[in-house]
Amino acid sequence: MEKNHADTIPIIRVMNFLYRQLDQLPDFLLDSLITQRQGLKIKEENKTYLVGMVHPRLLDLIALIKERVIIQRKIQAVKSHAKDIPSIDHRILLEWFGFSEVGSDHVLSLLKSCFDREGGFSRKQFNRHIDELAAFQDQIFELLWCLLRQSRMAADRIALLNALPLLVARLKDPRNAMGFPMADLFQTPDIAVVSDRNAFTLANLMLRTKTKESDTDIDRTPEEVLSVRKSLSTDLVNYISRRMEMDHIRVLAKFRTIRAHLLNCQRSPVPSASPVPLHFNLLLELEREGLIFMALAGSETGKRVVREALEFHSDIQSDFFQRSLPSDLAILIGHIQLLVRAIARTGGWEDLEILKYIEQAAPQWMALNSDPAHTGRVQRMLKWVPTAIRSIQAQAH
Repeated sequence: MEKNHADTIPIIRVMNFLYRQLDQLPDFLLDSLITQRQGLKIKEENKTYLVGMVHPRLLDLIALIKERVIIQRKIQAVKSHAKDIPSIDHRILLEWFGFSEVGSDHVLSLLKSCFDREGGFSRKQFNRHIDELAAFQDQIFELLWCLLRQSRMAADRIALLNALPLLVARLKDPRNAMGFPMADLFQTPDIAVVSDRNAFTLANLMLRTKTKESDTDIDRTPEEVLSVRKSLSTDLVNYISRRMEMDHIRVLAKFRTIRAHLLNCQRSPVPSASPVPLHFNLLLELEREGLIFMALAGSETGKRVVREALEFHSDIQSDFFQRSLPSDLAILIGHIQLLVRAIARTGGWEDLEILKYIEQAAPQWMALNSDPAHTGRVQRMLKWVPTAIRSIQAQAH
């Protein structure tokens, strides 16, 4: 079973407590809070009052929670139009996305050429108008993400998912674009939904400056990305690393929620807490995309996420593994292989013990199934363990 990672450092415990308290504030009160430098102000009617100077980490928490409220409003504003995009009221673009009167009319005209009344997406039309769309910078990216979030047809979702990085490449500051789906993703750390996987997959595409799959649309990040170091956007990697540290409470909670849902799937067909139920394989795919993202982005939070996941999935004696169906073995062994490769990027001396445990448990891994195909999968997974150990040792020196 997964170890209990209680945060024992006093400042972390205090920040966790403050986050929970702030998250319970009503929206109207959050709207009135203003953060500026290290000062916290409150707006009442037409006047602004200085509350006082506060710790930068508390300001970060306030900013994250205010961000959550804004994103929820934008998503809800677009939600009812996701199936009939040409019918979007231009007032939504004015009020929630900050478009001008002229700009909103032009954007709606462009969207009507890119989407039909059933929500179908035309990549050809999008590419044709991409420079015009890019002129609206962060506003159009946020709007398109909200539309992608509601997409139900796989072909349209995949096409738009792969089109967005082309738009991002034309933005003045891609960090803002990266931040929006990340803020959406971690605003609900206690649930796991389909759009979470979209966010991670999109982020993995955005982090890479070169992709071998550029001529084809992908819905799954190749495992080989974990070997990539040079063709990553340094600015985006640094931005995400800082953001993950600032938002570490919700980031850790999100991945623990995914694993809790995996356990629930073994007891009942559907994780009851999820508003859009995900079955076992989809949850693993969601975690897989997220783990690749955390490994690429690095940061102390990323290291911890990968470490906790490896501890959970590699414990062959755990209830999770003992309850797993024989039909799930192939994807589980592949999942562990990905985690071994991820820990090779993020790991430290403290991770060598678990890698050695995986290696020493080779006979038990083999004994799970007598099928030669299973034997081959286990051998391929185990082949990466000494590579990961050497990589960690080299990085530690």
